[in-house]
Amino acid sequence: MLRPPNGQQRTKAWGGGKPGGQRFSREELRGALLGQQIQAYFQPQHCATTGVLRGAEVLARWHRPDGSVLAPAEFLPAIEREGLLESLTDYMLSCAFDCIAAEERESTLLMAVNVPARVATGVHWAQSVADHAYHAGVDPGRVVIEITEDGGELCNPALAGAVAQLRLRGFNCAIDDFGSGDSSLDRLLQVPFNELKINRSMLVEARAHAHARCLLASTIAMARQMVATVVVEGVETYMDLDMVRSLGCHNTQGYLHSRAMPKAEYVKYIAQQNLAGLGMRTG
Repeated sequence: MLRPPNGQQRTKAWGGGKPGGQRFSREELRGALLGQQIQAYFQPQHCATTGVLRGAEVLARWHRPDGSVLAPAEFLPAIEREGLLESLTDYMLSCAFDCIAAEERESTLLMAVNVPARVATGVHWAQSVADHAYHAGVDPGRVVIEITEDGGELCNPALAGAVAQLRLRGFNCAIDDFGSGDSSLDRLLQVPFNELKINRSMLVEARAHAHARCLLASTIAMARQMVATVVVEGVETYMDLDMVRSLGCHNTQGYLHSRAMPKAEYVKYIAQQNLAGLGMRTG
Protein backbone atom coordinates (compact mmCIF):
# COMPACT_ATOMS: atom_id res chain seq x y z
CA MET A 1 0.00 0.00 0.00
CA LEU A 2 1.36 3.43 -0.88
CA ARG A 3 2.02 5.74 2.02
CA PRO A 4 0.74 9.31 1.98
CA PRO A 5 3.26 12.14 1.93
CA ASN A 6 4.61 13.20 5.31
CA GLY A 7 1.90 14.85 7.36
CA GLN A 8 -0.95 13.82 5.08
CA GLN A 9 -2.23 11.16 7.47
CA ARG A 10 -2.91 13.84 10.10
CA THR A 11 -5.77 15.24 8.03
CA LYS A 12 -7.79 12.12 8.77
CA ALA A 13 -8.28 13.00 12.43
CA TRP A 14 -11.88 13.83 13.30
CA GLY A 15 -13.31 13.07 9.92
CA GLY A 16 -11.01 12.58 6.97
CA GLY A 17 -11.32 14.15 3.57
CA LYS A 18 -8.76 15.07 0.97
CA PRO A 19 -5.65 16.77 2.38
CA GLY A 20 -4.98 20.40 1.66
CA GLY A 21 -6.31 22.95 4.06
CA GLN A 22 -7.23 26.62 3.80
CA ARG A 23 -5.68 29.62 5.48
CA PHE A 24 -7.52 30.65 8.63
CA SER A 25 -6.41 33.07 11.31
CA ARG A 26 -5.98 32.06 14.93
CA GLU A 27 -8.91 34.33 15.80
CA GLU A 28 -11.19 32.57 13.31
CA LEU A 29 -10.23 29.15 14.62
CA ARG A 30 -10.57 30.11 18.29
CA GLY A 31 -13.96 31.65 17.50
CA ALA A 32 -15.06 28.45 15.78
CA LEU A 33 -14.14 26.40 18.86
CA LEU A 34 -15.56 28.81 21.44
CA GLY A 35 -18.72 29.43 19.40
CA GLN A 36 -19.24 25.69 18.79
CA GLN A 37 -19.18 26.19 15.03
CA ILE A 38 -17.06 23.04 14.94
CA GLN A 39 -19.58 20.33 15.70
CA ALA A 40 -19.36 16.64 16.51
CA TYR A 41 -20.75 14.20 13.94
CA PHE A 42 -21.13 10.49 14.59
CA GLN A 43 -20.41 7.63 12.19
CA PRO A 44 -21.79 4.26 13.37
CA GLN A 45 -19.77 1.09 13.82
CA HIS A 46 -21.43 -2.33 13.62
CA CYS A 47 -20.47 -5.87 14.52
CA ALA A 48 -19.31 -7.55 11.30
CA THR A 49 -20.96 -10.87 12.24
CA THR A 50 -24.31 -9.90 13.75
CA GLY A 51 -24.81 -6.39 12.39
CA VAL A 52 -25.54 -5.11 15.90
CA LEU A 53 -24.67 -1.46 16.52
CA ARG A 54 -21.39 -1.22 18.41
CA GLY A 55 -21.21 2.56 18.78
CA ALA A 56 -19.77 5.41 16.75
CA GLU A 57 -16.66 7.39 15.92
CA VAL A 58 -16.79 11.12 16.66
CA LEU A 59 -15.88 13.25 13.63
CA ALA A 60 -15.54 17.03 13.34
CA ARG A 61 -17.35 19.32 10.91
CA TRP A 62 -16.99 23.13 10.82
CA HIS A 63 -20.29 24.89 10.16
CA ARG A 64 -19.13 28.24 8.78
CA PRO A 65 -21.19 31.45 9.12
CA ASP A 66 -21.59 31.52 5.31
CA GLY A 67 -23.49 28.22 5.44
CA SER A 68 -20.67 26.00 4.19
CA VAL A 69 -19.61 22.88 6.09
CA LEU A 70 -15.90 22.05 6.09
CA ALA A 71 -14.30 18.65 6.58
CA PRO A 72 -11.21 18.47 8.83
CA ALA A 73 -8.81 18.29 5.88
CA GLU A 74 -9.80 21.86 5.11
CA PHE A 75 -9.10 23.31 8.55
CA LEU A 76 -7.03 20.83 10.57
CA PRO A 77 -3.68 21.96 9.12
CA ALA A 78 -4.48 25.49 10.29
CA ILE A 79 -5.55 24.19 13.71
CA GLU A 80 -2.18 22.48 14.06
CA ARG A 81 -0.24 25.47 12.70
CA GLU A 82 -1.86 27.80 15.23
CA GLY A 83 -1.19 25.49 18.17
CA LEU A 84 -4.85 24.61 18.78
CA LEU A 85 -4.65 20.85 18.24
CA GLU A 86 -4.93 20.06 21.95
CA SER A 87 -7.89 22.43 22.32
CA LEU A 88 -9.73 20.69 19.46
CA THR A 89 -8.97 17.28 20.96
CA ASP A 90 -10.31 18.34 24.36
CA TYR A 91 -13.43 19.69 22.70
CA MET A 92 -14.10 16.47 20.78
CA LEU A 93 -13.58 14.43 23.94
CA SER A 94 -16.14 16.64 25.69
CA CYS A 95 -18.63 16.09 22.86
CA ALA A 96 -18.13 12.32 23.10
CA PHE A 97 -18.51 12.30 26.89
CA ASP A 98 -21.65 14.45 26.71
CA CYS A 99 -23.19 12.03 24.20
CA ILE A 100 -22.40 9.02 26.38
CA ALA A 101 -23.73 10.72 29.52
CA ALA A 102 -27.00 11.54 27.74
CA GLU A 103 -27.68 7.92 26.74
CA GLU A 104 -29.70 5.51 28.83
CA ARG A 105 -27.87 4.17 31.87
CA GLU A 106 -27.95 0.59 30.63
CA SER A 107 -26.44 1.49 27.23
CA THR A 108 -23.17 -0.23 26.33
CA LEU A 109 -22.51 1.63 23.08
CA LEU A 110 -18.92 2.72 22.56
CA MET A 111 -17.66 6.14 21.47
CA ALA A 112 -14.37 6.43 19.57
CA VAL A 113 -12.40 9.68 19.57
CA ASN A 114 -9.37 10.51 17.42
CA VAL A 115 -6.33 11.75 19.35
CA PRO A 116 -3.12 12.77 17.56
CA ALA A 117 -0.01 11.11 18.95
CA ARG A 118 1.44 14.61 19.41
CA VAL A 119 -1.33 15.34 21.91
CA ALA A 120 -1.14 12.06 23.85
CA THR A 121 2.17 13.13 25.34
CA GLY A 122 2.34 10.98 28.44
CA VAL A 123 0.88 9.90 31.75
CA HIS A 124 -0.14 13.42 32.78
CA TRP A 125 -2.29 13.82 29.68
CA ALA A 126 -3.86 10.40 30.22
CA GLN A 127 -4.66 11.32 33.80
CA SER A 128 -6.40 14.49 32.63
CA VAL A 129 -8.59 12.43 30.26
CA ALA A 130 -9.47 10.00 33.06
CA ASP A 131 -10.38 12.91 35.36
CA HIS A 132 -12.49 14.46 32.62
CA ALA A 133 -14.43 11.22 32.12
CA TYR A 134 -14.90 10.79 35.87
CA HIS A 135 -16.37 14.27 36.32
CA ALA A 136 -18.61 13.73 33.28
CA GLY A 137 -19.95 10.52 34.84
CA VAL A 138 -18.68 8.42 31.93
CA ASP A 139 -17.65 4.76 32.15
CA PRO A 140 -14.13 4.60 30.62
CA GLY A 141 -14.99 1.18 29.20
CA ARG A 142 -17.32 2.89 26.75
CA VAL A 143 -14.58 5.12 25.31
CA VAL A 144 -12.11 4.19 22.57
CA ILE A 145 -9.12 6.53 22.25
CA GLU A 146 -7.95 6.21 18.64
CA ILE A 147 -4.32 7.31 18.34
CA THR A 148 -3.67 8.61 14.84
CA GLU A 149 -0.58 7.62 12.88
CA ASP A 150 1.47 10.79 13.31
CA GLY A 151 4.52 11.81 15.26
CA GLY A 152 6.88 9.10 14.12
CA GLU A 153 8.74 6.65 16.31
CA LEU A 154 10.08 9.40 18.61
CA CYS A 155 6.55 9.73 20.04
CA ASN A 156 6.30 6.08 20.97
CA PRO A 157 7.87 6.07 24.48
CA ALA A 158 5.61 8.86 25.77
CA LEU A 159 2.66 7.38 23.92
CA ALA A 160 3.28 3.99 25.53
CA GLY A 161 3.02 5.60 28.97
CA ALA A 162 -0.17 7.42 28.07
CA VAL A 163 -1.88 4.35 26.62
CA ALA A 164 -0.77 2.14 29.51
CA GLN A 165 -2.28 4.62 31.95
CA LEU A 166 -5.53 4.81 29.98
CA ARG A 167 -5.78 1.03 29.77
CA LEU A 168 -5.26 0.77 33.54
CA ARG A 169 -8.14 3.22 33.97
CA GLY A 170 -10.41 1.04 31.82
CA PHE A 171 -10.30 2.90 28.50
CA ASN A 172 -10.00 1.11 25.17
CA CYS A 173 -7.10 2.32 23.01
CA ALA A 174 -6.78 1.82 19.27
CA ILE A 175 -3.99 2.33 16.78
CA ASP A 176 -5.79 4.21 14.02
CA ASP A 177 -5.21 4.02 10.25
CA PHE A 178 -2.82 1.13 10.69
CA GLY A 179 -0.29 0.97 7.87
CA SER A 180 -0.68 4.57 6.71
CA GLY A 181 1.97 6.12 8.96
CA ASP A 182 5.70 5.72 9.34
CA SER A 183 5.83 3.80 12.62
CA SER A 184 2.99 1.29 12.51
CA LEU A 185 4.86 -1.86 13.53
CA ASP A 186 7.14 -0.11 16.01
CA ARG A 187 4.14 1.55 17.61
CA LEU A 188 2.14 -1.66 17.75
CA LEU A 189 5.06 -3.43 19.42
CA GLN A 190 5.77 -0.71 21.99
CA VAL A 191 2.32 0.57 22.89
CA PRO A 192 -0.31 -1.62 24.65
CA PHE A 193 -3.25 -1.09 22.31
CA ASN A 194 -6.28 -3.38 22.57
CA GLU A 195 -7.80 -2.37 19.22
CA LEU A 196 -6.48 -1.94 15.69
CA LYS A 197 -8.26 0.06 13.02
CA ILE A 198 -7.53 -0.63 9.38
CA ASN A 199 -7.65 2.28 6.96
CA ARG A 200 -10.10 2.46 4.08
CA SER A 201 -7.25 2.61 1.55
CA MET A 202 -6.20 -0.97 2.35
CA LEU A 203 -9.77 -2.17 1.80
CA VAL A 204 -10.02 -0.30 -1.52
CA GLU A 205 -6.86 -1.99 -2.78
CA ALA A 206 -8.08 -5.39 -1.59
CA ARG A 207 -11.22 -5.09 -3.72
CA ALA A 208 -9.21 -5.19 -6.93
CA HIS A 209 -5.86 -6.84 -6.21
CA ALA A 210 -5.17 -10.32 -4.87
CA HIS A 211 -1.88 -9.28 -3.25
CA ALA A 212 -3.64 -6.45 -1.42
CA ARG A 213 -6.26 -8.87 -0.19
CA CYS A 214 -3.49 -11.12 1.14
CA LEU A 215 -2.00 -8.13 2.93
CA LEU A 216 -5.39 -7.27 4.42
CA ALA A 217 -5.89 -10.89 5.54
CA SER A 218 -2.43 -10.99 7.11
CA THR A 219 -2.98 -7.68 8.89
CA ILE A 220 -6.30 -8.85 10.36
CA ALA A 221 -4.75 -12.18 11.43
CA MET A 222 -1.81 -10.40 13.07
CA ALA A 223 -4.12 -7.94 14.80
CA ARG A 224 -6.31 -10.71 16.17
CA GLN A 225 -3.25 -12.31 17.72
CA MET A 226 -1.78 -9.11 19.16
CA VAL A 227 -4.84 -7.10 20.18
CA ALA A 228 -8.43 -7.83 21.13
CA THR A 229 -10.48 -6.07 18.46
CA VAL A 230 -10.14 -5.34 14.73
CA VAL A 231 -12.14 -2.57 13.03
CA VAL A 232 -12.17 -1.97 9.26
CA GLU A 233 -13.35 1.41 8.03
CA GLY A 234 -14.50 2.36 4.54
CA VAL A 235 -16.96 -0.55 4.18
CA GLU A 236 -19.30 0.62 1.43
CA THR A 237 -20.91 -2.48 -0.06
CA TYR A 238 -22.11 -5.90 1.01
CA MET A 239 -19.19 -7.35 -0.93
CA ASP A 240 -16.85 -5.34 1.30
CA LEU A 241 -18.67 -6.62 4.36
CA ASP A 242 -18.56 -10.25 3.20
CA MET A 243 -14.85 -9.98 2.46
CA VAL A 244 -13.71 -8.47 5.78
CA ARG A 245 -16.09 -10.71 7.72
CA SER A 246 -14.62 -13.80 6.04
CA LEU A 247 -11.14 -12.57 6.99
CA GLY A 248 -12.04 -12.31 10.66
CA CYS A 249 -12.74 -8.61 11.15
CA HIS A 250 -14.77 -7.91 14.30
CA ASN A 251 -16.38 -4.54 13.51
CA THR A 252 -17.00 -2.37 10.46
CA GLN A 253 -17.54 1.30 9.75
CA GLY A 254 -18.49 3.00 6.50
CA TYR A 255 -21.19 4.19 4.13
CA LEU A 256 -22.81 0.74 4.00
CA HIS A 257 -24.06 1.48 7.50
CA SER A 258 -24.30 5.26 7.40
CA ARG A 259 -22.46 8.47 6.72
CA ALA A 260 -21.46 10.62 9.67
CA MET A 261 -24.45 12.44 11.14
CA PRO A 262 -25.21 15.17 13.69
CA LYS A 263 -25.97 14.14 17.26
CA ALA A 264 -29.77 14.42 16.93
CA GLU A 265 -29.76 12.10 13.93
CA TYR A 266 -27.45 9.65 15.70
CA VAL A 267 -29.84 9.48 18.65
CA LYS A 268 -32.64 8.58 16.18
CA TYR A 269 -30.33 6.02 14.55
CA ILE A 270 -29.76 4.34 17.93
CA ALA A 271 -33.52 4.19 18.51
CA GLN A 272 -34.08 2.63 15.08
CA GLN A 273 -31.39 0.03 15.72
CA ASN A 274 -32.91 -0.80 19.09
CA LEU A 275 -36.33 -1.25 17.51
CA ALA A 276 -34.87 -3.45 14.77
CA GLY A 277 -33.13 -5.58 17.37
CA LEU A 278 -36.32 -5.89 19.43
CA GLY A 279 -38.21 -6.96 16.33
CA MET A 280 -35.67 -9.70 15.62
CA ARG A 281 -35.91 -10.99 19.20
CA THR A 282 -39.72 -11.07 19.25
CA GLY A 283 -40.28 -12.14 15.64
